[in-house]
This record gives sequence, structure tokens and C-alpha cells, in this order.
Amino acid sequence: MDDYPKDSVVPIVAAGTGALLMHRSALKKIRDGHDENNQDWCWFQDGPIGGNKWLSEDLSFCAKLQQFGIQMYAHTGAILQHHKMMWLDAPMHDAWLQNNEAGAGLGQLQ
Repeated sequence: MDDYPKDSVVPIVAAGTGALLMHRSALKKIRDGHDENNQDWCWFQDGPIGGNKWLSEDLSFCAKLQQFGIQMYAHTGAILQHHKMMWLDAPMHDAWLQNNEAGAGLGQLQ
């Protein structure tokens, strides 16, 4: 999400799950709804999605939530840093946003 209201609760379709807060009924709904013939299912599993694209375990889990009609929300005031080659945090995002066009979002996965 490139352009979001500060300190607000917003509906989302996907997010990293490193600091996920959820009710256990969501996990039960996914567990109870899995294909009984697939004994190798799990909540978090990355894998190919076609077109030479790969879906991370976080986004795969979010897709399962969508599949079972479970709406996700994010509080935009609860921002955690993430370390890649550098720390990615709210000030870094704000600096990026000033120099890039917002709106790419998850459309790039389609």
C-alpha cells in the first residue's frame, strides 16, 4: 500500500505477517475448510502461482484468508521496521513516496 491514511484502521487484502494479530477462529475456519484429500496442506506455505511468479508464505496465507471470506485490517500507526539491505521503516516509505508514483500495489501479482 503506497498511499495510506496515517494512524487509521484500513481494510487490506494482504500484508507481511511478522506481527500479525488474529483470532483463532480464522485459523480454525481455514483448517476446517481445506481439501480433505490434501494431507499436505498448511497455513503458511510459499509456492508458484503461474506465469513464472512465486507467492511468499505471507501472501499465500493472506490469499487463504480471502478465499474463506476473512477480512484483514491494518492499523497504519503500528509500523514496524524491516531489515533488508537497509532498514525499511515509515520515514523511508515517506521519502520513497515523494519520489515515486503511488498505486502499484498487489496488481503486479496479476
